[in-house]
Amino acid sequence: MQFEKRDGLSHEEAFHEGFQLVDAAEEWGLDGAWLAELHFTPDRSVLSSPITIASSIATRTKRMKVGMAVYVLPLNNPLRIAEEVATVDQISQGRFEFGIGRSGFARSYDVYGIPYDESRERFQKALEIILKSWQGDSFSYNGKYYQVSEATVSPRPFQFPHPPFRIAAATAETFPQVGEQGLPIFVGLRGMDIPELKENLKQFLSSNDSSLKIDGGFDFEGSTLSTLLDVLAYNTHYMGYYTNMLANEMFLDSATKRAV
Repeated sequence: MQFEKRDGLSHEEAFHEGFQLVDAAEEWGLDGAWLAELHFTPDRSVLSSPITIASSIATRTKRMKVGMAVYVLPLNNPLRIAEEVATVDQISQGRFEFGIGRSGFARSYDVYGIPYDESRERFQKALEIILKSWQGDSFSYNGKYYQVSEATVSPRPFQFPHPPFRIAAATAETFPQVGEQGLPIFVGLRGMDIPELKENLKQFLSSNDSSLKIDGGFDFEGSTLSTLLDVLAYNTHYMGYYTNMLANEMFLDSATKRAV
């Protein structure tokens, strides 16, 4: 979800319309709502603080999950992210999913005064600090971009050891890099066609070592590859055909995957 500001809508009406969609999704039995993070686009979206919206969704729903797609780690302080995510996970009683990434919108970095060419390294270091903070112990960290002095993050996440997370993969070099770390991903068809995506997923799977684990004990074995597909909300006969066609094109024999 992007909480879009359609032509003619005020910001107040955009929020109202977005929450109407959330309420409908809960009523219709949809699995969850995934929230984008979009900055400095007043004519497109009002979703500049998705973690705040996630908290609101968590309180107005009882069943559906709420996830980030994605939380842009390099634009935020990792300790603050850890606190906010753990808080929403508690409020939702374990219905939060932590989608993370760097974003492809360099303008957001420019406005915040953060060089985009630092985004990959900042992302890795921020994730390291977030996962460390959720272990519950006091810790310190002294790095190039972040410094932490004897911090103990509270609250702890509702889910143990932390909410499920997955990394957005949008460039060819990201797939093997994430695979080598044994981390889960989710991907979309924006910026690449189906044959290209299929090849990237093969690179991801071939580079993955299922014995690798990260802090908190994540084991890749049995995990999923999640795929985001933009679909139309009408003409269900043709849409069902189109979605099935995409699923068949992207299926990899040895891959365990879920379409969302």
